[in-house]
Parts: sequence; C-alpha cells; structure tokens
Amino acid sequence: MRKTCGIGLLTVLIVTVAAARPSAQTIDSFDRFQSWLRAVDAQRVGDADAAVGAIGRWSASDIELVLPPVFAYLEHARGQDVSRSPACPGGTSSVRERQRLLGETRRGLSAAVRLRVESLPVPASLDVFILQAAALHTEAALLDPLATQSADVKPPTNVLRGRREARAADGQFQTMARGGAHWAMARALLQFLPGEPSPSPLARQWFSAASAFLVRGNEFAQLVAHFEATAELFPDDPELAFDLGWQSETHASALVQEDVRQTISTLLRRSKTSRSGDITRGGRCPPAVPCDEAGNPLGVKGVRESLFDAERHFAHAIALAPGFTEAHIRLAHVRALLGRHSEADAALRQLPASTDAFVNFYAHLLHGASLDALDRRDDARAAYERALDLFPDAQSAHLAMSAMADRYGDRGLALRHAALALTDVPDGSDPFEVYRLGRGRDANQLWDRFRASLTERR
Repeated sequence: MRKTCGIGLLTVLIVTVAAARPSAQTIDSFDRFQSWLRAVDAQRVGDADAAVGAIGRWSASDIELVLPPVFAYLEHARGQDVSRSPACPGGTSSVRERQRLLGETRRGLSAAVRLRVESLPVPASLDVFILQAAALHTEAALLDPLATQSADVKPPTNVLRGRREARAADGQFQTMARGGAHWAMARALLQFLPGEPSPSPLARQWFSAASAFLVRGNEFAQLVAHFEATAELFPDDPELAFDLGWQSETHASALVQEDVRQTISTLLRRSKTSRSGDITRGGRCPPAVPCDEAGNPLGVKGVRESLFDAERHFAHAIALAPGFTEAHIRLAHVRALLGRHSEADAALRQLPASTDAFVNFYAHLLHGASLDALDRRDDARAAYERALDLFPDAQSAHLAMSAMADRYGDRGLALRHAALALTDVPDGSDPFEVYRLGRGRDANQLWDRFRASLTERR
C-alpha cells in the first residue's frame, strides 16, 4: 500500500459538515480551500493529471482567495508537532516572511472559517504534504509558463506580491503582464516547513529545480523574487551564485540589451512620454518604465556593468565550490568578453576535470576563441579540433574554425569548415545551442530527482 501524507478526504468531509458554517462572504474561500486539499492529496508528481489541470486554471486572484485558510491550516498543523519524527527531517526559511504571510491574510479569515480549518485532521507528515503542495503549483506553472494569471491583483490583496512584467521576444516588445502566481505560491508554502533553522534537503532540491526551470524560460522578472527567497534559505549555495552569474552574463547579451531598448521605446511611446528610449542605467526612470531600486530599466544593467556582476558571481561560485567546472569556464568567458583574453587563457588551462561532454565542449570552444584573439593560431586551431572531436557536427565550432582560417588567409580551410557548418545535422548536434540556458538545460533531470525523492517519502 502506498504510504501517503494525505489528510483523509472522507474524514475532512465528515468534520466539515458538523462544523460551524462560515458566512456568505467566506464560503468561496473555504470551498476553494477544500478543492486545494483534494488536489494536493490526489496529485501524482510528474503526471499532468486532473489535479494539476484544475489548479493550473486558477488565476492570481483565485490563489489569493485561498491563502487565508491555507496559511491558517499550515500554521495550525505546525503547532501539532507532527513532523518531529527522525524519518521526517524538516526546515523552514525566515520566520519573518511566514509571519508576514500570516499577518496579511489573517484579516481575510473569519472566526467561523478558522474554526472549520482547525477542525481538520493534520497531515501525518507535514513537510511531505507541503512539498507535495509546492510540487502541485510548480507543475501547474509549467503547464503554461506564460499565462498572465490575472493582472488585476493589487494591494492589499496582493499577498504574494505579484508584479507586472515586460515580455519580449526576438528584440520585440510584446506586452506587460502579470505572471508567476503559482511559483510565488510554491515559495510561500515552503515558508511553513516544520523544524528550524535548517532547511529540508527536499526543499533544497525544489529550489534548485525551480531555478533551472525559470532560467530555461528566461523568466527574469520571476527570478528576482526566486533568487531572493533562495538566498534567504541557502546564502552559501554555489548553484545560486552560478545562476546569478548566468543572469548577469545573459543580461549583457545583445539580445537582452535590444529587448530592453525596444521595450523602453514602446512604453514611452504608448505613454506619450517625450524622453528618449535610451535611458541611462542607474538614473531616473519615467513612470512609464518599470525600474529596479537602482534605477535600471526592467532591472537590467548595461553590458559592462552586467559583465562585471557576472564575473563577481562566478568567482563566488568557484570560491564556494572549487570543483565547479562550468563556473570556471563561464568566468573565463566573461573575462574574455571584457577583453582580458590572457586571463581567460590561463583559467581555461587549469580547469577541474569534468565528465560532462557539453561542459568540456564549451571549454575547448571558448578557449579557442581567446587563443585566436591572442593571435595564437595553431593553439586556437587545436582547441577547436578538440571541440570537434567531442561533437563533430557542431556548427559553432565549424564556424569558429572557418572565421579564424579566413582571417589568416587559409581560404581552403575556411571554405571546408563553412561547408560543414551548413550541412544538415540532427538536432542536439551542437552543445553551444543550449549554452544560453545555463543550468536550465538540466531542468527536467533536476525535477525528476526531486520527484523521485518526494515519492520515496510519501
């Protein structure tokens, strides 16, 4: 028989019939709460089942409506000390954030609903129940990552602090929309994990996988809150430092910089503001343009400032985990982008060993680029050939070799590799196609690992 952390739905229904009925103003909230409990109990993590589909249709407003009874229930369950068993190690993030969530939702909970909530049986394993609930909202978010999930939630009902964000693609502004309510709900649920102060290992796995999914989707607006929450729990996590470095490295890319310029221009034009779309980073922003606290439009700094940030974060990741090979490679790449090719060459000659073929390909390809910039033609060619030994059809390596050969006047070599770069090859033949995804390229594997660990605990 499957061991479950569910709360026993038949018992729930019997208890709620006997309990005091809430007022008309609160019945929707409690009914939605019961639907949420059933969905958490029914979901099988990793399956796009009916539970995920039902919760996935909830808007941000729907989620805000269910927060008062959900948080009251979890806080009541925490008080029952149901997860002190050695088999159920637990953790929580900041007490301050949990108290904020309870304080801002308490006024939305009537005495009658509180009585009914506290009459419900608590889960046999609260940490597993909470992680199961977080998984439910995660998979709901993954059903439609770009869903607006209602743009009309505003304070004081905006407990999860959803914000409007700019969306762009291929250098073209698309819209301002509000998203991420399910991600925010999952993070809020994890504030109620029992046992302080050390976080649950499963919570660590969830944050790692969730970061990878958000990174893969370039959900920069969502990553701000997500990285803040991760840092609250895991301030010395090398993966967090790496992800912050990836974010800054990506901010420096031509595509993101153009997205920012186009978005600023469109927002100013729509608001009939006369100021130019070329707003200086770190300065004053007009009301039409969302900026971070430092005055950077859409939270994106300029190219060099972003590269300096990336350098700092990757160096921090290496200090925390000296064997983190890809962090070494990306640090070298950032320094090369800043024109410091000699430093990049030195770093790429002393990399920790890696068994990841993609990571080794990146090392050879980027090393070749720095060696080429240093006018070390033979060494650069050897580096590109090592990359092609790993992935013979990689277009990026063939193009790099062709461009280098052309610069040195070796027309035959240039044409040969240009022709190979244009050859039709299967998808996935060039690892550099997913370099821009950072840890996002491993999102599915990270989620499978979390799912397997959670299934073992149920």
